[in-house]
Amino acid sequence: MSDKPKRAARFLNERWCQELRAAAATMTREQLAVRANMSKAKVQEILGGHVKPTMDDTVRLAEAVNYPKLRLLDLVGYLDGLANLLSYLDQLEEQAERIEHSAKRLPGDPLSGATRIANTALTEGHFEVALRPVYLGTGTARRHYSDQVVLRPLNGGPVSKSARARVEAALFDELAWFGAGFTEGWREGMTALTINVPRFVALRRGTGNPMRGVPRSVAVIGGHWAGSADVAVDCHSG
Repeated sequence: MSDKPKRAARFLNERWCQELRAAAATMTREQLAVRANMSKAKVQEILGGHVKPTMDDTVRLAEAVNYPKLRLLDLVGYLDGLANLLSYLDQLEEQAERIEHSAKRLPGDPLSGATRIANTALTEGHFEVALRPVYLGTGTARRHYSDQVVLRPLNGGPVSKSARARVEAALFDELAWFGAGFTEGWREGMTALTINVPRFVALRRGTGNPMRGVPRSVAVIGGHWAGSADVAVDCHSG
């Protein structure tokens, strides 16, 4: 019998190891090794918490146990700062489910404001487009309040005044309809344009027939109003 002391399972209680062990609970180590295309010994070392998997091993193990690759990479520590993005993706998936459900009942295109603006901006062909969520509040009161659409020139140079004017003209209808707008004007040397887009949690269409000459009712929630652009104009002027 060997007197060599056993190595401590230093990673056994880390979340990535616990999640991986739980996901692999329905298969043997041999089966997992075959699916992940690695040796049984390596699989045992990783699941036993003795060694931390490489990035490549993490991806292969995630695929083998049908676990989201980005989430496992984040848990192991290879994608620092990804947690907020994953949280945002969760919200986007939830929103996409609601939109898919609504699309079957509502006429027209149910794209969200940020998505519609980003899509229109991409048609310009001279900018790379990124979406950035804006959160307000802390703890359980933390909410996805709005989105920012960030436009950067494809050539990496500064934004010209003519480019700013061209984008504003292309997005005129979207900016008016969704209550969106540029966070700042144009100045020499700026490298990006940022458009703030209020986030509507739900868009509902009115029913019934309003009195002649009287606009439909508008429900105001927090800092956003819910309704259509022509209603806002009527209420503001009336």
